[in-house]
Amino acid sequence: GQEPPDGEEPPAPEEPAKPRGPLVEQRIDEHFRRYNMAIKPIPSRPDNPGGDMVYLVKDVFMTFYGSWEPGGSPDAVPEWARADYLRPEFLEAGADHHLFAAIIGPDGEFIKGHEVLFWSDGFERLGDPTYNAYSRERTKETSGWANMFMAGGSSFWPESGESGPWCWAPAGAAEVVCGGGLPLGHPVSTFVVWQAVPRAEWEETLGEEPEAGEPTEPAKPAPPTPTVETRISEWVPLYNITIKPISARPDHPTGDVIYLVRDIFTTRNGSWEPIALPGSVPQWARDEYLKPVNSPDYFDDAGGDHHLFAAVIGLDGKLVRQQEIIYWSDGFERLGDPEYDGYVRRFTKERSGWANIITGPGSSYVPERGESGPWCWAPAGAAEVVCGGGLPANHHISFFVVWQAVANPESGQPGAEDDHHIFLPIVTGAPAIAGRGVAAPSVEMSSAALHLLRQAAWMRLNVEYRPDSILGAYARKAGLGRPVTQEFEVGNMRAQGFEGGIVFAEGNRVSHISW
Repeated sequence: GQEPPDGEEPPAPEEPAKPRGPLVEQRIDEHFRRYNMAIKPIPSRPDNPGGDMVYLVKDVFMTFYGSWEPGGSPDAVPEWARADYLRPEFLEAGADHHLFAAIIGPDGEFIKGHEVLFWSDGFERLGDPTYNAYSRERTKETSGWANMFMAGGSSFWPESGESGPWCWAPAGAAEVVCGGGLPLGHPVSTFVVWQAVPRAEWEETLGEEPEAGEPTEPAKPAPPTPTVETRISEWVPLYNITIKPISARPDHPTGDVIYLVRDIFTTRNGSWEPIALPGSVPQWARDEYLKPVNSPDYFDDAGGDHHLFAAVIGLDGKLVRQQEIIYWSDGFERLGDPEYDGYVRRFTKERSGWANIITGPGSSYVPERGESGPWCWAPAGAAEVVCGGGLPANHHISFFVVWQAVANPESGQPGAEDDHHIFLPIVTGAPAIAGRGVAAPSVEMSSAALHLLRQAAWMRLNVEYRPDSILGAYARKAGLGRPVTQEFEVGNMRAQGFEGGIVFAEGNRVSHISW
């Protein structure tokens, strides 16, 4: 309360220090979110790493088929990534199924010879001192990049909520990137650049208050999104079928009920006999959906051999009759065009509960080139959309999709918040092993776990595991045992040796011969 002497101005109050901006300006490719990847912060690491430097994620981007050519395609490499990182000395830049890592030091230059850890058994392994399955690489003296090759067992289905199995980070106190892999087995490489920052500077930012205008309360979590237990037959991912979530629809549909994909399977040449050929019906689909001729809900057109089928299971657990199904072949984004009138509308039948359309020769596509069929379809209303239907290599494959009606938790309907389940994509067990009279065990496990198990086993044989290979799939169906060679080419054929024979493919026609 003391007054200042006459003629002197009172001292100005000190301005509180303004919080700094982020230590690292991040650039994250949009595919990072699309592929369900995540950046794990240093404080969440169970191993509590020390050190004078910390490593923060700066840039993440992807290349597809090893291409660094930017352009209008959604899968083109970002312009900024090409401009900043494509250098003549980066000789391995065109690798098309790798995980890359680089570290920029405080001087702005790449750090050479720094160790990078890659592992595929979960982020929480960092807290297990006995875990020793890390792959350790060092950033190269030439390019400054480290990388790790991914075999086919790293495949995952992002549209089904899956993430890739791989985590990686520089050795030391680093943020960890998790979810790396091969989406649908496609040749995608993921590049991550970390920025080295003195630990003291980083620690100063941990307790800073948010700047003016920033929210001081944590954002409220979104209402829980219902999910259903989903069954995907083993051939479906090979045909490049995708599920578009309701949140991605440009028309933003709403309603008290939403429709989520429950089952997807195929038949080959209209047959409902599970056989050892691509596209054949799985046993679980035959058991559940093929009805006898004298049944009141007989599936009379189940033998359609180049069709797209749809059914909806209602809230009461029964197939819904007269449910409108919408088909279109001009792209998922047409849902955002109010002027578009190219929809084909069908209603599920009174007897069978199924709707369908015929796909003509113009629906042919080649999955091995990364192509997808032209057709999308979904129930009318707030529904997940299945895209990519057509005739794979013009073969007579029919696609069957079953949606599950679920109460919308955002609608305020009584009990809506409780009507959801844990999402668990599963791949069904194999049929009896051909020629041996021995039934294979019926196993249900997530596709990611299935791929990881096979990848680990094949790696012990020094053979690359490719989940998208029609040769491996044929060998499993035919009971030919373990692989004994890599895939190789002979003339216009692809081939691979297995214990029980040599499997070969001309286009999509697969067979085998004895040794």
